Amino acid sequence: MNTWDTVNQKNGWIESIKREGKFVIKKNTKKVQVWLLPEDVKTPDDLNRLTHYACFEAATLLWRLGVVVDISKVAVNTKHISIEQSELDRMIPKGTNVTVKLNRTIEKIFENDKEEEAYAKIDDSPFKCIETNDVKYARDVLLMPEYIKATNRAMEGLVEHWNIHLPLMQKTDKGIDELRIGISQLVEVVKELRDVIKELNK
Repeated sequence: MNTWDTVNQKNGWIESIKREGKFVIKKNTKKVQVWLLPEDVKTPDDLNRLTHYACFEAATLLWRLGVVVDISKVAVNTKHISIEQSELDRMIPKGTNVTVKLNRTIEKIFENDKEEEAYAKIDDSPFKCIETNDVKYARDVLLMPEYIKATNRAMEGLVEHWNIHLPLMQKTDKGIDELRIGISQLVEVVKELRDVIKELNK
């Protein structure tokens, strides 16, 4: 009895496809590909845990289907992360498509993941979101409110520091002005003294 949903034979290649739960599995005599259906994850770290868990779960499913895989060679081929941003509807005009290259490679999930340039984009999807292929970027976007809070705390500390030191700086400025006046007066005295000495030496 065939345990695969469909079996296709093309040009000597046998390709089998299995759909079960959140997985779509396709295998041929050369490789096995597994698609993990979209999941609602709260943080990028949840995505990492989900991907590792899915790797072992898919390997177990394949083993039940009579396919043994070497999970030490597993790699993420395509990663598509959507970060919901409801405020984008107000900020981005309809029909806008923007892609930004982040000038670095993506943060890998598995060691064997291919080197890939990180990007972030906004397109004219029905649901406005920021899309990226990089876990680090997704993490930074989700932590943006915390970054802003930390910046505000730092600014508050800077203002407090400034308020404490401003009176001292004003006193210092006053002292410097008085010192400058005293030095000017001393210079004048020295000039007068020099003129006196010249007169005595005649």
